[in-house]
Amino acid sequence: MKPASTIEELYNNLNPFFIPEQGRDENVYVPVFDEALRKLRTQILAGDYPKECFYITGQAGSGKSTALNFLKNDKLEDKFELIYIQGRQLLDLADVDVIDVLLMFALEVNERLKKKGELTEKLRKIDNKHRERAEIETTQQTLKGTGTEGSYDISLSARFFQFFGIGAEFRQRYRREKEYRIVTRSFFTFDKNELLKLVNDLIHQYYQDNGSSKKILAIFDDLEKIRNIDQMNSLFIENSYYFRDIECKKVLTYPIYLTTNPTFKEINRYFFGLKIYKNPLEPTDDHDTVERNRNFFSEIIRKRIQSEKILIQEDAISHAIEISGGNLKQYLDILYRAALFVLNLEGRNISLDDIRQATYDEKRNLEQAIIGDKLIRILYTIATKHLPVIEEETTEFIQAILSLQVIVFYNNSVWYDVNPLIRKTIEVYAAAAGNIT
Repeated sequence: MKPASTIEELYNNLNPFFIPEQGRDENVYVPVFDEALRKLRTQILAGDYPKECFYITGQAGSGKSTALNFLKNDKLEDKFELIYIQGRQLLDLADVDVIDVLLMFALEVNERLKKKGELTEKLRKIDNKHRERAEIETTQQTLKGTGTEGSYDISLSARFFQFFGIGAEFRQRYRREKEYRIVTRSFFTFDKNELLKLVNDLIHQYYQDNGSSKKILAIFDDLEKIRNIDQMNSLFIENSYYFRDIECKKVLTYPIYLTTNPTFKEINRYFFGLKIYKNPLEPTDDHDTVERNRNFFSEIIRKRIQSEKILIQEDAISHAIEISGGNLKQYLDILYRAALFVLNLEGRNISLDDIRQATYDEKRNLEQAIIGDKLIRILYTIATKHLPVIEEETTEFIQAILSLQVIVFYNNSVWYDVNPLIRKTIEVYAAAAGNIT
């Protein structure tokens, strides 16, 4: 990305879908989470446990993906082969199973082997084993007089190998076409442990190919963006051991609502998020942290503009930071919309009024999702007490976090706040519903 010299260039530089990458975008990268990344690198390099897992959390738009794109350095690359599994590019996040994730990882490891046919050979062996077991089951059931066939679907097995045989296109179609996922899952559901063993066999084959000169470091990103709660629980709670038992070091992003879940009370946890307000649950005012984080936000926009150009006014930047709630995505979304307004009016720079106008759509989208007294009560409690109200309302609480109606911070303790764009709206709704105490 080149720093902008015009509003049109700035509009493109603010595209919220842009995620800076190491080796391409150092000129606009701001080391927001540099301290956390240094600590993470140190733990990865120093730890002896070969299956160590490092858990990363933070809300959507907190900057996790950008930070992880800048995790690697010379020391890491000397010791590890880094494999990034970026969920949005490989998977349909609205329909994800642990089988999908493990298979995508297996494909990535296989690409690094000297003998690329290793994966297909191993899949054939699994298929033969399943067929043999199904035949034994069928025989046993027949002897018992039940007449029930074995549980392995041979026709779906043939269909899987037909799909898998198209090579590189299999991965592309897997994300787009649900039939590919259904058939593939049926192949492995008979025994998911076979898939885990397959992954680990490929890892060890990679080590043999390379004389163990490098280990594998797997980075699973984007999985925390899954919005279906049942899917999240299945992937991160019920099947969590499949991640832990992959025989290499892992960095895994997981949903922020699981921050307090005992499953993730590991020593290797990292919370990515920026506090731009004082923590109301802490007795001391951590002014330095707040000021440093606000400077990070300011630097993010300045690095995307040529130094001699004034494409956004100072008070406009300050207001955008304030109403961002500390969420980088919301901050960039607002600036992006403001740049579009200026373009439409053929203006030269973004003013405070442009920022205020740009917040309208963001605010409206958040407000439209405030449905029912239960959610209003949850949001009002969070706005006044900065603590969650879960009990029987877990689903509403989690959805509020996922939709950024609630913003979660972690500075000495976990605390919650209502998105500043809807804070006034919640007060009005709560008063009308009689929820103010």
